Amino acid sequence: MSAQPNKVALVTGGASGIGLGITRRLARDGAAVGIVDFDPLALEQTVRQFQSDGHGVHGVLADVGVASDVERAIQEIEGALGPVGLRR
Repeated sequence: MSAQPNKVALVTGGASGIGLGITRRLARDGAAVGIVDFDPLALEQTVRQFQSDGHGVHGVLADVGVASDVERAIQEIEGALGPVGLRR
């Protein structure tokens, strides 16, 4: 999975486990990453780490099982990073 630089990706569960691995890969490949997670502590720590490493990320606390949370997360990420071109 290789992202083109300057793409905006949205990763659900992006603050831990497989989602975090996907987030790492996308950020390393130059994508800006919107990280959606339901764990506030993991999300905060992950966003802080990626930002301190110079990666363009934006975190949103949301439950992907709730449609309104998903729509809110997409809108917030697009407002912060630009149009989402890749969703995982």
